[in-house]
Formats: sequence, structure tokens, C-alpha cells
Amino acid sequence: MNLISGPSKTGDIEGTTVTGIHGPLEVHLIVIENNKY
Repeated sequence: MNLISGPSKTGDIEGTTVTGIHGPLEVHLIVIENNKY
């Protein structure tokens, strides 16, 4: 399972913290339930 929680932050651009340099813009969750026993 991979979990990507959100966009990263960086302070590399002129010493200013910038959000959203890497990472997803949206998160989609698909849950499939299988009740076979």
C-alpha cells in the first residue's frame, strides 16, 4: 500500500517556504469491500 498524504513544502526558493512543489493536487480513495468467506 502506498500512502501519499499531500503536497510537500520546500524552503529552497529564496529562503521562502513554498507549498505544492511535489505531490498530488487531489486525493482519490476507492474502497472495494469483498465479503466472501
